[in-house]
Amino acid sequence: MVTGSCICNTIEFEVAGDDFEVVQCHCSKCRRITGSTADAMIVVPRNTLTWIKGLESISTYKSENGGGRSFCGNCGGPLPNEDGDVYWVPAGILNGDYKATVKAHIYVGSKLPWEEIGGSAPQYEENVT
Repeated sequence: MVTGSCICNTIEFEVAGDDFEVVQCHCSKCRRITGSTADAMIVVPRNTLTWIKGLESISTYKSENGGGRSFCGNCGGPLPNEDGDVYWVPAGILNGDYKATVKAHIYVGSKLPWEEIGGSAPQYEENVT
């Protein structure tokens, strides 16, 4: 079991397990949302994530294409995003040590031209199908 929270700890959750697969997204929207070159997300089945407290403080930005991002209404910190049967959990908001392996880099066709991607994980021009 691994716990996570927003920056101010108003919202807390836990995820079953301690060994995860990470997907790093290099699309322009993820870059803008994170302020970084990529967004490292852990994809977990919906039934493995439990909200502990602070649900009333969750805010969500909805994009034109139907996607969206959840964040804390108090501190603005990123939160897990529900997507059908899974949650996309920002890897940096989990507490403590946990095992993770980069499974894939997606939308590398949109990455910044100076960004160098290391490691041996597969790279996809768009999303993984």
